[in-house]
Formats: sequence, C-alpha cells, structure tokens
Amino acid sequence: MGLDWGMLWVLIISDQRNIFLRKKIGIIRNTPFFKYQRSKQITVVSGIRRSGKSTLLKQFAEKYKKFYYLNFDDERLAGFTIDDFDNLIVAFNIDRW
Repeated sequence: MGLDWGMLWVLIISDQRNIFLRKKIGIIRNTPFFKYQRSKQITVVSGIRRSGKSTLLKQFAEKYKKFYYLNFDDERLAGFTIDDFDNLIVAFNIDRW
C-alpha cells in the first residue's frame, strides 16, 4: 500500500496550522492591517531570522476568519517541487479551513 499523498498534505497543513494557532500573539505592533486587508495584492513578509515575521503574521491572521498557512521550512516538505503546488491547492480545499 503506497502513501496517500493527498492525505499526507492535509495532515501536514493541519499540523502546521495547529502549531501556528497556538503561538502567542506577541507585542501588538502599530501596523496598518486594514491597508493590507483592502489590497488585492499579495503581501510578502520577509526579514532576518527571529525578527518577528511569524508574530506579525499571527497578528494578521487574527483579523481574518479564513486564511491559509504553510511553512516551507518543514522537513516533511524537503522534496517539494513546482509540480506539488497543484496538490497543495487541492489539499487546502479538502480541509476547508
């Protein structure tokens, strides 16, 4: 019996989301969240290690009823290729966040 990759994707996404949701919200920053909520453009959060990117993302997530989260630093995603994006989209739709 082989791996059910669809189910594996759902488990990874679910596991990462649960870890993310347990994170503390941290120190609230004076960030104009509404500016980014209204934008139809993708917002990229980048910076050096341990600079608060995940904390800022957690604060953004608190403003949304529905959001997607995936941490590509997860070792289970080490073999991720461009072809896997289709499977990723399917997995996000299966779990219905």
